[in-house]
Amino acid sequence: MRVRPRRDGLLRSLAQRAGLDVRRYEPARSARARRHEVVGRETIDLVLDVGAHRGAYARQLRQAGYRGRMVSFEPLSRPYGELENASANDPLWDARRLALGERSGRARIHRAGNSVSTSLLEMTERHVDAMPSSAPVGAEEVQLARLDEICEDVVGTAERLFVKLDVQGYEGRVLDGATETMARVRAIELEMSLVELYGGQPLLPAVFERLVADGFECVGLEPAFTDRRTGYVLQVDGLFVRPPVR
Repeated sequence: MRVRPRRDGLLRSLAQRAGLDVRRYEPARSARARRHEVVGRETIDLVLDVGAHRGAYARQLRQAGYRGRMVSFEPLSRPYGELENASANDPLWDARRLALGERSGRARIHRAGNSVSTSLLEMTERHVDAMPSSAPVGAEEVQLARLDEICEDVVGTAERLFVKLDVQGYEGRVLDGATETMARVRAIELEMSLVELYGGQPLLPAVFERLVADGFECVGLEPAFTDRRTGYVLQVDGLFVRPPVR
């Protein structure tokens, strides 16, 4: 008896030969669907998009159906120009050329060759080895602020915040400057590194424990940065939510 190969298996095999990975879409396992579910369930009234780059994250939220306020922060001049253009026709999407951290003032940011790996911390050799295109190419002086200091201006009367941090190792310092604002945060999505990719950054256990101690629970983890030479996961995206009061 001849057994026909399953069509989905054949398609996956052909895709893999072309360097692609095709998987069945399951909303319960989709990071984007999970994020959208959290935004709706928590009745989020403001999204703080910290480390917005060109605005892809905010655009995804709009495409998913979120119609509330968004404030995107991007300190680098070139990506900020594109972010400003992307948000120009959306009255509920505000772009700020600003980095967030543990203090206010001027700071030196290290520009990466791929732009998205740019950080206020110095990149380690482990990062460059895993992604040579990310090697530093220069520096730029940027404005830095504590979220707590600008909260009244940025957050206003919003009470149910969703915070996204894409700050390349600076997560702990952003949280240090937002201790008062965090009381209004219902959900937070951020990167957590398993190894030191930036000098002095907190690793996954420290960030995870900090958020749990602040009353959050983790509802999703997704690989974000993998060393293609070894297949090792170096960084994950974590989604945390405040559980309902029982």
